[in-house]
Amino acid sequence: MTDARYPERWLNDRRVLRLSDQEHRMFVVSLAWSVSNREDGWLDPDDLRLIPGWSADVLPGLERSGLWEMRDKRWFITVFADTQSTKTQLEGLDLKRRQDRDRQAKKRARDRGEADSQSRDNPRDGRVTSHVTTKARQGQARLGPGDNTSPEDKADDAWVRKGTG
Repeated sequence: MTDARYPERWLNDRRVLRLSDQEHRMFVVSLAWSVSNREDGWLDPDDLRLIPGWSADVLPGLERSGLWEMRDKRWFITVFADTQSTKTQLEGLDLKRRQDRDRQAKKRARDRGEADSQSRDNPRDGRVTSHVTTKARQGQARLGPGDNTSPEDKADDAWVRKGTG
């Protein structure tokens, strides 16, 4: 999903304030159109008629305001780079969303018990590689693969189980 921004500073920007209602509407809609089509502020003359509510009557006012400029036979929204997300940024966000969605789907599958042969906790050969041991809460036995507790820890555990702590 993409969105165009209307920064609050434009509420006091003379370039924007001097636009007619129709010019202002076209300026805002052209921003949204350019963002949603990932054009980075560029508007081909042939595409202008595709912008909802387009009217050629707005061109002189938008150009006079300096908000639109003709460059290389295309219109350019001059404030685009300062205020809107670029095509590259939007593609990066799309990629991150896909990666997050895939990661969440794998997590849900693991939570349902559907083992993924490529997951971190389930290597291809089926061996569990986690050998983490942790101290148990007071009064509870320590859990972990094998009994690799130090003599000091065993003494501490015995002391806690006796209730002398």
